[in-house]
Amino acid sequence: DRVVAWLVTACLALIAVVGGLGGAVVLNELDPAIRTVHLMLAQIVVLLAALALVAALYTRPIFIKGAQDTTPRNPLDTGSPWIWGRVSREHRSALNLAAAAAVLTLVALLSGSYAVWREAGAVCASWPLCGGSIVPESALAWIHVTHRVISLIAFVAVLYAGHRARRLPNVSGALRAAALGSAVLIVAQMLMGAANPWTAFAEWARAGHLSMATLVWVDMVFIVALILRPVPRRDFYTGESLARDEQIPGDASLV
Repeated sequence: DRVVAWLVTACLALIAVVGGLGGAVVLNELDPAIRTVHLMLAQIVVLLAALALVAALYTRPIFIKGAQDTTPRNPLDTGSPWIWGRVSREHRSALNLAAAAAVLTLVALLSGSYAVWREAGAVCASWPLCGGSIVPESALAWIHVTHRVISLIAFVAVLYAGHRARRLPNVSGALRAAALGSAVLIVAQMLMGAANPWTAFAEWARAGHLSMATLVWVDMVFIVALILRPVPRRDFYTGESLARDEQIPGDASLV
C-alpha cells in the first residue's frame, strides 16, 4: 500500500527531525517559540502515525457511476483515496467540521505550551476568570487568557464535530466510538485544565492537561481519517462491505 508506505516514511523522517530539535531544546533552553515548533512537529508525528494506522486498516471503495457492475474496486489502483472531493456533500460537511476542530485543538495545545514556556502558565490563579478580572492586567495574563479563549472555542468545536460525526449514516463502529470519545475527552480536558489553578498548578495536573490535549487531538485525527476511509479492509476483501454506491459515505468516483 503506497499510502501507508509514504505515511510511515514521513513519520520516521519527522521523528529524526523532532529528536534532533528536542536535543537542542534540552541542551540550549531555546526560545519558547522554538520549543512550540518542536511540540508542533511532535504532534504532526502523532498525526502521521494515526493516519498510517487508519490507512492500513481501512479503505474506501470506488464505483463506476452509472455502470451496472457495482462491485467495490480497490481504491489503491486509482490514486490517492484521501481526496476530499470523493466524500459526499453530507459527509464532507462533517469532515470539514472535524478537520477544523482538530486544527483548533492543536492550536489550543500549542498556545498552552507556549504560555507555560513564557512563564505565563501560572499567572492566572483562578478559573475560569484570571484572578477574578475579566480584562487581563499584564502581558503574561493576556497570553494565558488567549490560551483559555482558544481552548473554549476548541471545546465547542470538538463537541459539535463529534455530534455531527456520530449522527452520520452508514459509518463504521470505530467512527462512532471516536465521535463519542471526543465528547468524553474534551470534557475531561476542560476539567484537567481547571484543575491546574485549583491545585496550585500541581505537577500531575500540568502533565495531565497536556496529555489530555494530545488525546483529544489524536481522537479528532481519527475522526477525520475514518470519514475519509469508512470501510474496514477485512470487510472489503471478504465481500462484506456495503455493496451499493448510495450506501457508501462518499460520491461514486469515475475510475
